[in-house]
Amino acid sequence: LLATSIFGCSSPPKASQTARKTVSQIRSVKAGDMSTLSRIGSIWISDQPTKDDLVWIRDNQVSVVIDTRMRFEDRGFDERAFVVSLGMDYRAEPLNNEMDYSIDYFDRARETFISRRGVPTFIHGETADRPAAVWLSFRVLDDRVPYSQALEEAKIAGLSNPKTISPVNQYLLYRGVDI
Repeated sequence: LLATSIFGCSSPPKASQTARKTVSQIRSVKAGDMSTLSRIGSIWISDQPTKDDLVWIRDNQVSVVIDTRMRFEDRGFDERAFVVSLGMDYRAEPLNNEMDYSIDYFDRARETFISRRGVPTFIHGETADRPAAVWLSFRVLDDRVPYSQALEEAKIAGLSNPKTISPVNQYLLYRGVDI
């Protein structure tokens, strides 16, 4: 009774309140020519950056650029060479949403995010759809955010194509996540 008097009697927040609080941690940012740029923690998720955008990214302490675009997709410049010239690492991790993906693809992506936890990292595609999908698996399995909440965050970051959501869901189901 004394504990109730001193500390009050409050009920825990409802799941929807908790989800909204966490979802609000993802921020949309306006910078350069990127129409979709989001940040959650140390991870930046975006559509295709220009050279000026990459300079801005570097100036925000990012040291690794992860490109989810296919090799044949035109970026308008040699992105790998430009990123390296800025002193950042470049990693090509193309996600083809027309194919089923192996477990290794998402495992590799998660390992990158895990090893860089707390270190600014930039992931992009032609649109923010593919990078948000790649990030979703990390958010659910490694940040231990409930799937529905992480999916809403990924949608804020640009995930929108059902063909892109499907291979991530297959991977998460394989890893034992209830979807």
